[in-house]
Amino acid sequence: RELFDRYEDVKRLYERASDILGYDVAKKCFKESRLEEIKIPRTKITIRNPFDNNSLSKTLYAQPAIFVTNHAAYTSLDTLCKEKGVQLSPYVLMGHSFGEYNALVASGAFDFETALNLVKKRAEHMADVIRHNPKTGLMILSTENTDNVFDYRVEGLAKEHGGVYIALKNTKRRVVVGGNINNLRGFAKTLNELNITTKMIEGTEGAFHTPLMRDAAEKFKNDLRKAHIYVASPPIIANTTANAISDPVDIVEELYNQIYMPVEWSNSVEKAIKNGADLFIEIGPGKALSSMVVSMNRYMSKKSTGRDDMETETKPGIKILNVEDVGSLEKTVEALSARIL
Repeated sequence: RELFDRYEDVKRLYERASDILGYDVAKKCFKESRLEEIKIPRTKITIRNPFDNNSLSKTLYAQPAIFVTNHAAYTSLDTLCKEKGVQLSPYVLMGHSFGEYNALVASGAFDFETALNLVKKRAEHMADVIRHNPKTGLMILSTENTDNVFDYRVEGLAKEHGGVYIALKNTKRRVVVGGNINNLRGFAKTLNELNITTKMIEGTEGAFHTPLMRDAAEKFKNDLRKAHIYVASPPIIANTTANAISDPVDIVEELYNQIYMPVEWSNSVEKAIKNGADLFIEIGPGKALSSMVVSMNRYMSKKSTGRDDMETETKPGIKILNVEDVGSLEKTVEALSARIL
């Protein structure tokens, strides 16, 4: 909201998004709907209104809102860099899960309008799948064990259990699985006995990045074929393969695959670091990705030295910045200016 209030470019961005989507995106993002929660009379209990189909918790609205808000943060960074004479020139881009669309816009693979129209179609197809199979979701699994086989171990256990799939490999200590809610609860009991911590992700409607979303991917294929997609420069590290891609053909395949295939985020971060990345800038609300980079860097340092030095957040030479509000934006541009000058 701070960026929206300060920068005209950001305000215009939300206005353009509202024109494309047919509703006030800024209002949807910044003003909490009174219908989202209801109080139960004569109690202190407040619950989410099950009849509120316009809530940001709904996939149909959440995905466009996430995309626009992330791009607003990127736009503010680009604007302030130009004002300060700082060249913003990353050598590679990455987008976690849905953030891959933001990375592709920043790479020039498609413009904001094209991306938002794709996002709208993607959300519609996924919401349609959720309507026909509503009792699905995602669950976070975490462990203190830092060995390199946690995700493979979880994948094996999921196959044995049935109906549970790997959705996101975030770090070597944290994996997200998806599936039917009852299957996930049963799987949680098995994992808890093995000292693996589990937690359902609230506010997520479906089992994203799992085979349960295959039908949405098939419907989305035609939308991708119609879109004008260009060479990505700089390239992006693809979610599903952790390979750097730039060709439009590869981009179309990636956006199709990532709807129902797992996100290889830990491998993507590892590849970026191995190829010389020494500065990561997280664009958008929160610092979840920054903490994942820290975790992966610790893992890689331990792997190369044999020591698990928890005192060191990142190895020498690696810096992490972020842009989510005016303060973090100014700090990041100042750091970029000092680095370049």
